[in-house]
Amino acid sequence: MEAENRAGVYELAVRGIRRLAGLAAESDEGDVVRDALVRELRVVLDLESVTFAKCDQGAAARHTEALPGAAEGERARDRERRLVLELRSPARAPEAVILLAREARDLGADEVTAAGALVDVAAVVLGLLGARHEAATDELTGCLNRRAALARLGEEIARAQRTRSPVSCLM
Repeated sequence: MEAENRAGVYELAVRGIRRLAGLAAESDEGDVVRDALVRELRVVLDLESVTFAKCDQGAAARHTEALPGAAEGERARDRERRLVLELRSPARAPEAVILLAREARDLGADEVTAAGALVDVAAVVLGLLGARHEAATDELTGCLNRRAALARLGEEIARAQRTRSPVSCLM
């Protein structure tokens, strides 16, 4: 039974990793990647919520541990429901992903490994999107550089030809 559960978790995680990796070619938006990561984590781990925090993993864990208003018993149950992972992406500020399970249970090693793999792939995709943006824009002005501007102009000319509409370029 446990081997079947492990295979199911890994199969779901692999499908999720493929979908996340495909976003590197389909999207330029980090929010799209984060939304996809939330969907995949919820499918793999049956989660109640997924939250992103603009801090490192340790700070996020300390912050969620110190939330007021809950009795000690409730905090202990929440501790059993929570997993904090770090979304490590080079050249980006640290970001933590806080996973909250629907019920108090021990997440198995397979589930933690699968969640870690999904978060790591999302971090790589976010890093690629950031590198793509940096490669296409001038650091000082934030405008498209020559290569990116010519590629964008080519796309707009092709669109204008397809739709038989005029196109203009102001420089």
